[in-house]
This record gives sequence, structure tokens and C-alpha cells, in this order.
Amino acid sequence: MYNAHFIYLGSQCHMTGEIFISLPAFYQSTMILDQQSIRLKEYTKFVTHHFQKSGKYINKNVISEIYQLFDGIICYIRSMIVFLSFGWEEH
Repeated sequence: MYNAHFIYLGSQCHMTGEIFISLPAFYQSTMILDQQSIRLKEYTKFVTHHFQKSGKYINKNVISEIYQLFDGIICYIRSMIVFLSFGWEEH
């Protein structure tokens, strides 16, 4: 299963409108970047470092379970990690 993410950047305001009303709006003006998942080992280091930096602790097995649950899709993993770190009300 693949996820598609779109980022619209640029200073041509009229292009934003054309995205939704004109088929050739993106013709030869885009590029595809293949983003690989961050490896579990590196992501675990990143998460534990930031937890420690804020005076908190998270078990590495918890990070691994979350990583596997979301198939390495970082935006979903990050949402869960932020929830565990700060709680629902703050974010």
C-alpha cells in the first residue's frame, strides 16, 4: 500500500486555482520524490533522544510496536508519539 502526499509550492497564485479547474496545470512542472521510511533503529534513537531531552522516558519496545503498527509511515507514528508525550489536549 502506498500513500501519496502532495505539496504545492510556488509564487504563482493563479496556478493554485488552475490545479482544480485545468487538467494540464501540472504538466511538466512537477517531480516525484520517492521517500523511504526511516529505519526503526534510527527512529528509535530520535524518539528516545527527544523524550530524554524533555525529561521523559519511553520504552524502546513501545516505539517498535508503534512503528510496526503503522508500517513505518512516519506521519502516523509521529502523531502517536506526540500523543504519548504530550497527551491529547495539548495537540
